Amino acid sequence: MRNLVTIIILGIVSLFIIGCSANDKKYEEHMKSALEQIEAGDLESAEEFLTQALEAKPEDEQAIIYVNQVSDLLLATEKFASGKLSDAKQQMEKVIDAKNGLDLLIEKAQDLKENVLNLENDYETYENDFKKAEKFLADKNFKEAKKLLEEITEHDLNHPFYKKFKKDVTDLKVEISKAEKEEKARIKAEKERLAKEKEKQAEQGIGLFKGYWLRDTMACHFADTYVACALAYSDFITYNEIIDINLISDMEIEITFEDNIKNTFRLLDSDSLELEDGVYQRVTAKEANAIYDGYYTLP
Repeated sequence: MRNLVTIIILGIVSLFIIGCSANDKKYEEHMKSALEQIEAGDLESAEEFLTQALEAKPEDEQAIIYVNQVSDLLLATEKFASGKLSDAKQQMEKVIDAKNGLDLLIEKAQDLKENVLNLENDYETYENDFKKAEKFLADKNFKEAKKLLEEITEHDLNHPFYKKFKKDVTDLKVEISKAEKEEKARIKAEKERLAKEKEKQAEQGIGLFKGYWLRDTMACHFADTYVACALAYSDFITYNEIIDINLISDMEIEITFEDNIKNTFRLLDSDSLELEDGVYQRVTAKEANAIYDGYYTLP
């Protein structure tokens, strides 16, 4: 009877040893396959093999660390692909900081982290150019604004991280196009207004300023195309052709003479003209020329 019990116990022990040996073999096979898949970049398959390795050895610390690393790296990759870089970086740090973690997984996490940093650095550059384009738009420098946006869109903005920024660029392009059209229309309307105003001024000439003006022994003739003045009993005679007229109001006028010399003249009333040397009174041509006693006649 004692021998029978001994045989049974030995049988159980043998079965246990055989079972453990089989589990160890499965564990090693699954771990080996997992590492191969990690090397190949197939993290999903690696996670499956690691899970199977844990089924063979549920308390194995190495398998637990590796499966957690793979899981975190998969989640980090998923977050990166969807443009959620902040979440992706959190998961990457878990992989990198894992105690006794697999170096190969740490390297992959670091590579992914570098990709994140590249995206963020590029975005910072593009965003600065975008802000410059907005400034150019505000200054109505449409050419430079469009140039900057074209330079931005020459880069690859297809990553989901750029989704909102890409829309902002498109919206700004539309805004620039609209503003440019409006500015062109405004300039055209302004040119037409100025042309009509100039035409009206040309019809009016120099308005109330036209005529002869007298102050003591100095007389002037304001015509639509020139201004002539002369001092009696002297050689002081001026004649200046009018290049442009800006009739500011009925009582004020800016006249541009040759060599782009501009002078502003004011009427105190309809018969009083203020010049640099005093106030002149409106007179007839005969009264103005009378001061020269027949020796000179204003043009």
